[in-house]
Amino acid sequence: MFKLLVFYLSVLILASIPLPQGMFIGLKQTLVVAFISTLMLIVAMFACAYFVSKITGMAFMTTALALAPGGIAEMATTAVVLDADSTFVVAVQVLRIIVVCLVLPPIFKILHKWEIRKNVHSHISA
Repeated sequence: MFKLLVFYLSVLILASIPLPQGMFIGLKQTLVVAFISTLMLIVAMFACAYFVSKITGMAFMTTALALAPGGIAEMATTAVVLDADSTFVVAVQVLRIIVVCLVLPPIFKILHKWEIRKNVHSHISA
């Protein structure tokens, strides 16, 4: 009961706060891009899972769980419940995290240097 009261009070307080005029400008475009890119990533994941299952002869469900973005524990639990190869799912999920941790920092460094160089050149030409 106390949690419900706190929830109602929070809603009342948040509803009384005025929002800035231009806060939601561009929200529609952002949501459309987010929806389309998410849909494309899901389709790409299922396509990769399909090709891996055809090449390796593994079940599509196992490869889809292995390539799905999500937590290791969640994908492993789902694999166990669906009677898929949970060892393969966990191995691919761990490999995905290791690759992301090893590959993304150098890419971000390169992008940061590129952005700094772009800003320097734009100030020089101005």
